[in-house]
Amino acid sequence: PFADMRRRAVMVCATGQHIGKTSVSMALIYSVGRLLGFQGASSRVGYMKPIGQKWIPVRGPSGAPMRVDKDVVVARDHFNMRLDFADMSPVVVGRGETKKFLDGRKAEWEDRALGQTIQSAFRRISGACDFTVVEGTGHCGVGSVIGWNNARVAKALGIEVVLVANGGVGATFDQLNLNRIACEMEGVKVAGVIINKVRQEEVETVRAYLEKAIQRFGWGVPVLGCIPYGENLDQPSAMDLETLFETRLIGGAHQKMRRFENYELVTTSLDR
Repeated sequence: PFADMRRRAVMVCATGQHIGKTSVSMALIYSVGRLLGFQGASSRVGYMKPIGQKWIPVRGPSGAPMRVDKDVVVARDHFNMRLDFADMSPVVVGRGETKKFLDGRKAEWEDRALGQTIQSAFRRISGACDFTVVEGTGHCGVGSVIGWNNARVAKALGIEVVLVANGGVGATFDQLNLNRIACEMEGVKVAGVIINKVRQEEVETVRAYLEKAIQRFGWGVPVLGCIPYGENLDQPSAMDLETLFETRLIGGAHQKMRRFENYELVTTSLDR
């Protein structure tokens, strides 16, 4: 039943780009899998990104190329998911396609058709999994230009939203409130907030004051966690770069784990 599927899913949205929404989504997949009794990654925890913007080409089941949101590829490969790319990434908005939509040249994005595409994909994934993590794109208003922002997607799927914001008090609360209101306008409940990239020495202070602000203005939303800023996450090691570029170091193998605050990328064409 669709109602049962909705109780076994949550949507992760953020207050903007590069906030840590994907990291939180991946952590949820792992943590829920452990809570359900699976060791390590769980293929019984599903993941989807209903509307994606940054995509990479992959081969579909028939061998034909298809566009898939890049975060979907990461989740599917890392957690060994056996879900169809077409369901995990049902809608991809490429460069220039919003103009085509507004010009009436994207019939598959018309309101009813797009809603059915997203809901059908969600049904299939939820039906195959014990729990589903749905990741939004950017802040809750992203997608409004095609009539389907994150808040409306959550409403169509009938699931609650967890908001992720960067650490702080005043600006963080303001940003959370904008996105909370967007959800409220669609009748979507915010299940909680997660504060990311908080300075280590300010974790308890930030949490305490955000909880005070939330209580004062009657949100009724819990602070699920405050995640301290980890410098190493922004400092790739030589081994990370080796993996990223799918190559091998030509020297300094003994320094593979060394991390760098700054680095320069030099490229050259293979054509002479």
